[in-house]
Amino acid sequence: MSESQAAAAASPQPPSTPTPKASSLSVEQRRTLLSTPTTPGGLNSPRQSSCADDPALTKSLFKFGWAKILQGTDPAESRPAFWDEFFLIKVDTVYLRIKLRNIDARGLLEIRKTLHIVYDQCILSLGSAIQIRAANAMLTLGILLQESFSKQGFKNFAYDVIEAIVGFDYAPRRVGELITAVAKILKSRTAGDQLKDVALRLLIIIATATPDIDQNVLLSHFMATPIFDELIQLLRKEDRAQHGHHTLLLLGLLLSYRRNDADSVNPYTNALREMQDPVSLNAIGAVVSSFLVERNREWASLADSDGGASHGVLSNVGSFFSKLFDVPEEAPTLKIDPAHSAALMLPLYQIVRLNPAFVNVVTHTRVLGEAQPESRGDDDLPKAADPAAAALTQAESTNLLSSFLTFSSFLLHDTKPATTASFCYLCWTTLLCICDDMHVDQFLHDTKVTVPIALFYAEKRHRPAEIRRRDSGPLAAAVFDLCVEFMLSHLKKNLQADLYTMCLGVVHRLLCYQKKNQIRLRFEWKSLWTALITICSFVVGHEAVLIEQVDIFALSSQVITNLNLFITFGDTFLPDPSSYDELYYELIRVHNTFEGLYNMARRHTRGPYGASAERLVGDLINIRAITNHFNPRIATWKAEKALTTLSTEEVLKLVRDNYDTLTLKLFSGLVKVVPFEDNEEHAAKLSAVVHAIVDANHTTVLLIPTIAPGH
Repeated sequence: MSESQAAAAASPQPPSTPTPKASSLSVEQRRTLLSTPTTPGGLNSPRQSSCADDPALTKSLFKFGWAKILQGTDPAESRPAFWDEFFLIKVDTVYLRIKLRNIDARGLLEIRKTLHIVYDQCILSLGSAIQIRAANAMLTLGILLQESFSKQGFKNFAYDVIEAIVGFDYAPRRVGELITAVAKILKSRTAGDQLKDVALRLLIIIATATPDIDQNVLLSHFMATPIFDELIQLLRKEDRAQHGHHTLLLLGLLLSYRRNDADSVNPYTNALREMQDPVSLNAIGAVVSSFLVERNREWASLADSDGGASHGVLSNVGSFFSKLFDVPEEAPTLKIDPAHSAALMLPLYQIVRLNPAFVNVVTHTRVLGEAQPESRGDDDLPKAADPAAAALTQAESTNLLSSFLTFSSFLLHDTKPATTASFCYLCWTTLLCICDDMHVDQFLHDTKVTVPIALFYAEKRHRPAEIRRRDSGPLAAAVFDLCVEFMLSHLKKNLQADLYTMCLGVVHRLLCYQKKNQIRLRFEWKSLWTALITICSFVVGHEAVLIEQVDIFALSSQVITNLNLFITFGDTFLPDPSSYDELYYELIRVHNTFEGLYNMARRHTRGPYGASAERLVGDLINIRAITNHFNPRIATWKAEKALTTLSTEEVLKLVRDNYDTLTLKLFSGLVKVVPFEDNEEHAAKLSAVVHAIVDANHTTVLLIPTIAPGH
């Protein structure tokens, strides 16, 4: 029912049948009366209220009610029919927020008995057949809760806020009634989309009540009264695009509640782990795919406009002065706020981590249009005239995994902000967990699967920002492209070793799969070798700074392990013998880098990172054997020919001619992949992501627009 219809329903008419006062009825009687249409003159009759026809009178009644409430008085004491009329009146949100902000934490506790009445009346109205009544009740409750959550000065936040609004002693029953009532709205076939949207926003307000989600006592009641089935049912509907984002966001928050507490049981975690219904899994996948496609379009359009602005005359002038005065020239970056624009990364990671059956959704190829992105007008979409957007659009007949790789290329381009770094870690962790699955690895290397994919490359000094398309070849090549670009683009003195660890883990998993199945992927392997060697060179060159921050020896061991895979088993998965020769050429060419890495590790075998330094020394045995074997022969050949330098072909010939006399060590465990497992460091980083999402949605997921502070 529209608001105008609700207002008409509140117009006066002489009652034909006396109706008992609502205040004299029991809770169940009042709920029944509110939800059941009656004869003219009853509580829900179309001519019951005398105030809604007059806007001035409506506003006056709204202010009268809240003036009484904030004074600690029940408005029904002086106006018995007040609560029957109140939730038919449009909520003056600005006025209500101003009044609530003028009361401090102590003031809320002083009027808590009246606020308990407001809460109870809101719950009663949620069962009303008049949807405007239920909507206004949730709107009122949402503002009341949100403004209360934002107040400072509570001595015990967890206790005082609940005591002020609900009553701590009655919280289990009263909050349970709220959850049950909202759940009925979510699964109702007659409730409108707007009403369900308000209901979801109200639940998100409750879920983001405290910065630390584990300290949100209200969520304990969501564990006692789970709404998992109602949320999944919303996703299963054909119109899931209307509610998909908020539904998955709420589910992600509920899944995060006390996830590291061994003594507590999260029913949402268990339900998601046990869910095998392909319809539900595909519904989640459709929402995630739509989210990824929407973000990719949005970021591609922004990157195109930002990139185009950075190549003009002013950019050239700025570059000139940067070089003249030796000022570091920072390439402009696409600004992304992941807590707002990438929040669904959290539920995506959780379902990938918890439910192995979701792999079928990840690898399912779909045509764009099966599930449309959420509520975007045509004016918001990038036009085909935008080169970046056009390149991306042409690659959108795709699947969830390819969309995720495109999404990752945008997100990973800038890891400097702490919040963004946390989401980048979650991105790599999600991809790592995906690659832990053998079926996904098979899909990634399947030459019969042709999925076009676009990757974003941020602007650097030597290139403009661009989106590069890969129209053919297995998706594994695109994963390697993503890894190579990341490894080369984020080497800095404040090295984010955790991100590199995850990235190298993805590379290792794909190489191990190729070795075990003897898959000869057509890829520019030199780019990967160059990236791995560049990391080693960077570590050696910045030893003094890096060793104070991270275990650079463990990180270097990961790099060398991947190189050892090529050295030991490259003949089984490299595309041809010449690729194996080129590998040796690259190792010989930068032999000084590996010698420096070896000497660095030897110096620190008795330091705080002694164990990992000792391991690195052992991992370098084969690379040093190669360089020590071929370099003397190259030097001898140069002396015999009286040459100062050799061409690439000459070095490659020497390599091919001297393989037979080279002795290498066969390492054990090179192809052993340890599946990803949670640990304390991972838990802390995941908590940072959850905290960022909670903080971003605490004030921005609103039932209505907020007002500026200080009003």
